[in-house]
Amino acid sequence: AVTRGNRDCDCCKAELGHCQMSWQHLIFLCCVALCASHRHHHLKEHPCSGHSGGSLCRVNVMALSPAQYSIGEQYALAEKVNKINDKSHKKIEEYLKKKTIPVVIHNNNLYMLDRHHTMWALSVSKWKEVHPYIKVVCNLNEKSNAEFWEYMEEKRWVYLKDNLGHTITPDKLPQDLSGMADDPYRSLAGFVRYHGFEKACKPFAEFAWDELYRGNIPGLVPGCSLDTIKKEVPPAIQLSRTSKAKGLPGYVPPPKKVVKNDPTCPDKTCDFY
Repeated sequence: AVTRGNRDCDCCKAELGHCQMSWQHLIFLCCVALCASHRHHHLKEHPCSGHSGGSLCRVNVMALSPAQYSIGEQYALAEKVNKINDKSHKKIEEYLKKKTIPVVIHNNNLYMLDRHHTMWALSVSKWKEVHPYIKVVCNLNEKSNAEFWEYMEEKRWVYLKDNLGHTITPDKLPQDLSGMADDPYRSLAGFVRYHGFEKACKPFAEFAWDELYRGNIPGLVPGCSLDTIKKEVPPAIQLSRTSKAKGLPGYVPPPKKVVKNDPTCPDKTCDFY
């Protein structure tokens, strides 16, 4: 209670002019009410705000909050955006129904648990105003920030590294898809998948390969061209079949061939009560 009071007092210093009362404790109560009002005002409002686990809804793609710092921009542009732009309105609706986005709600933010590249591609496509389908895994609005992020890390539902491979804290995550940074090694992993390794159900599996390539194939920098990245695909495929890659999700030991697989991954579930 003391901590909360101190925080509210700090918040209220700028608001004292709104409280024309002479008694100190009434001024404090007035300030607390004003600050609470401001905090509520800044929560995101969207059609999914009051939804609980298991429910479906639709929102503007820019209402989604990433649970990772970066994407492979060149991979998303080459493999996702053009395909989305080529679809008719009917086809994009069918496509989005198949690409339902699992989310966790906290502070009314819709934290994505998957499909960051697909949704980023949608956000820069001609169909950016078509709302994707959202599946709420669980609503954790009542949890504190510390509880929430501890749980997200425990479930491996958040990836806390930036586009240079440095560890970050949750407050550094982008607020929406437009703030995501480019990681060329994530693009490289996207192009190598199905050629050097197979798809795996492990959360953020491609980022494990991203780290392998970053440590062994130097020279790729954020913002580099598609051609620059694709020149590194053959050596990345070769590296993916060596003992250095053993133990990574989707690793295929030689001489077994890598195939374009599509594993049925279990639905994400929430066990935080």
